[in-house]
Amino acid sequence: MPSVPGSSPASSVLPLDAFAPGKAQSRLWAGQELAGEAPLYRMALTFRIHGPLDPALFRRAYGHLVKDHAILRTALHEDRSGATACRTEADGHALEIVQAAAREGEDPERWWRQQCNERVTRPFRRDDPLVDSVLFELGPREHVWYFAQHHIIADAWSTALAFRRLSELYAQL
Repeated sequence: MPSVPGSSPASSVLPLDAFAPGKAQSRLWAGQELAGEAPLYRMALTFRIHGPLDPALFRRAYGHLVKDHAILRTALHEDRSGATACRTEADGHALEIVQAAAREGEDPERWWRQQCNERVTRPFRRDDPLVDSVLFELGPREHVWYFAQHHIIADAWSTALAFRRLSELYAQL
């Protein structure tokens, strides 16, 4: 199909829910693809939560956070031309809740650390959510929130803001 001078070719037209990654994002994703299985761009943090916490309410607050911030629903896809495109998904990655207490004979502290170590070694792949989030229940008053994002969508500053916003949302529910 011929294109009008000065316009983009038809193959570069993205659906309304998609957008082209910026230069920095493109470089980060190129690095990810070159790294293969190495999780070089996974930014993983754990937040220790002491005191009473309602896991169902925490999940709802996390759902609101994801709904309110499109970047947490972004995934990378290959468009028709083979180029990488970012697309905002209707639903984001749901918070997983895992109870350590159900594993008899295991030290909950050691167990959640092993779980996080295993998760942090997973690479992000094209079409995967760029966020991984788990709430580990160690006991009725002890929780650990594992929150990992691909560096293409986050940095340390934005991750701290996400935690602060999640805390506010939880308090409002």
